[in-house]
Amino acid sequence: MKVKGVIIGSGLSGLKSYALLSKQLDSPPLIIDFTFGGSLVMPVDITKLSRVVPKVPIFISTELVSFFPHCSIKCLPLEVIVLKEGDLIDKVKGYTTINVQRLWIYEILKKNEVCFLIEPNDCIFKSLNIASVTSLNRVRDNIRKIDAERKNIVTSQGLIIEYDFIVYTWPIHSLRNILTNISDISVNKMLTTVDSALNYVSIYSQLYLINEKISEQKVSVFVHGTKTYRMHTAVKVPISDNLYTIYVLTSYSKNYPLHAGIGEKLYSEAKRLRLINPATIIDYADVNITYGFLGAENLDIVDELRRGLGNYNIHLFGRIAEWREYDVATLLLKAVPTIPELRWVIFEDGDHQEM
Repeated sequence: MKVKGVIIGSGLSGLKSYALLSKQLDSPPLIIDFTFGGSLVMPVDITKLSRVVPKVPIFISTELVSFFPHCSIKCLPLEVIVLKEGDLIDKVKGYTTINVQRLWIYEILKKNEVCFLIEPNDCIFKSLNIASVTSLNRVRDNIRKIDAERKNIVTSQGLIIEYDFIVYTWPIHSLRNILTNISDISVNKMLTTVDSALNYVSIYSQLYLINEKISEQKVSVFVHGTKTYRMHTAVKVPISDNLYTIYVLTSYSKNYPLHAGIGEKLYSEAKRLRLINPATIIDYADVNITYGFLGAENLDIVDELRRGLGNYNIHLFGRIAEWREYDVATLLLKAVPTIPELRWVIFEDGDHQEM
């Protein structure tokens, strides 16, 4: 198979790249990904009521609501409930010394009102002018290797794909394992360095769909700052008058690893703190976000690597490929001046040039 452009990854960054490049190319680029959805954005299918909800709480600023004319957005008052005082920031960071770029979960705590997407999947597709998942030019497969010199990709099922350029949106840590035939010694060295130079904190979340009469429409954030409970945050988000989601979150790291039975422990804690009533739970999902909070050190290595890979027509794009804490609005709102654009221009003769 021969294509002009390949997008590796089908999360929000991959879909954004697909939408932009489809307008510039004669034929749409090819998306390669075994599963559909990204690390933070694409939703969990809660089946019993056919609800689609985000994997983790996703809020947008009230100032940006007008930029999403195609989306159903709900803005509600916010209340913060401190269950236990303590070293909350240390707990959220998994008791590591890592400096993180943004503790994005807690950016809302000082706000009086927060807004969220009611149907995030529908919003993303409409904002990017993509008809549906089935309309995408997509191969459901994993990648065995990328040969940078020969410009071909070999998938796990043995498919060989020749390309002119790649937009890579998967975790930057994974690139070293699949990228081969790089003659530039400095690029190889940077690929090796990335593994140890870029740190992160992971998030484990239990997501509950609750059928219960809601007395007051508001978003509630519960925080617990000590080690007596594994949970550090719970976020309650109303969907309707008698339906809401609640996220029970913990962080983990090398210093504060997850142990067997973490799901049962979070469930038990949520019951004990009266955050959930088992009789009202309709459905639930366990979600693991490996790259929950991105480290702030050594970002210059990523920038150097991005430039080096650009010489091979491999372009890093998105939160975990560029290693930048972009939020949903940042990746969707192409026209906002402070939003970084895709860094390439496709010319009629097929050349691929860095801006």
